[in-house]
Amino acid sequence: MKLNFATLDVFTTKRFAGNSLGVVFDADGIDGATMQVVAREFNHPETVFVLKPKAAGSTAGARIFTPGREMPFAGHPTVGTALVLTLRRGAGNDGFGELATAQYLVPEVHGGHLLLAGSLTDPSVRSSPHILL
Repeated sequence: MKLNFATLDVFTTKRFAGNSLGVVFDADGIDGATMQVVAREFNHPETVFVLKPKAAGSTAGARIFTPGREMPFAGHPTVGTALVLTLRRGAGNDGFGELATAQYLVPEVHGGHLLLAGSLTDPSVRSSPHILL
């Protein structure tokens, strides 16, 4: 089985730090048991499997697995996956602006890295978290 995937360091400004994340693209043909085996093999805290969206207006669906179980939701995998899907789509920093504005998160590029800074509740706050891609 060949998988198209990316690995990310989320909530950090340094490579190989923060929360590691695996993201598997185009995972619609993979059953849940196989997703669990892949997540265990990757051995990241979480691995996201990107699916076609079910809801109109959505960008993607997702299933999130730890090495031991599926999770209904998790923060850093959701944020990291949103970023990597935006970058993969070729929208870069400008394309992420629409998604970011809705959640009061502002994308910035520093030293060739896309960083996400802000607050989930207050648009005037510009602080961590940071995501290094």
